[in-house]
Amino acid sequence: MKSPKSTTEHEPASESVTMAEALETTTAPAVADPAPIHATESVAAPAETTETIAEASSAPDDDEMANRRRKAKRIMRRYMLFSGVAGLVPLPAVDVATVTGVQVKMLHAMTKVYGVPFNFKLARQLVLALVGGGGSVVLALPAASATKSVPVVGMAASFLLSPAFATASCYGTGKAFIGHFEAGGTLETFVPA
Repeated sequence: MKSPKSTTEHEPASESVTMAEALETTTAPAVADPAPIHATESVAAPAETTETIAEASSAPDDDEMANRRRKAKRIMRRYMLFSGVAGLVPLPAVDVATVTGVQVKMLHAMTKVYGVPFNFKLARQLVLALVGGGGSVVLALPAASATKSVPVVGMAASFLLSPAFATASCYGTGKAFIGHFEAGGTLETFVPA
């Protein structure tokens, strides 16, 4: 017969095996590693994604256009003020040249906003064509400048008229070029008529 001690000695051994078996069954099975991607293999993006990215980078969205328009109008308002001050120059013809210079500078600032190449000579020619050869409002600036040559009365009248017409001329030039640039035009494609 077996002694009771031997039975108890075997029990802990069987418990330890049971514990080891329990640990083996509760551990997660090993997962095979995925196949590595080699440097020569490339992951291609879907064609739709690359086309969408190209379209987004080439054509500005509505928010960007609205932001550009807002910046261009802010530039136009600032240069309208400068044109009004330039209209106060007391010498005939010098005020027209000064207003023309202010408007050319305005165009330079607007071309930066719209990403259009700037050409000083062409911009000056376009502004002179608009100031000197447009409708009755545009012709008012040179006429107001000419009134400065009349003593006393001419100077008083031109003090009021020249800044107003210079401001209006700058407004018209700014609006024309904002519309032209938003339509995708450049200085080379602008037609003063």
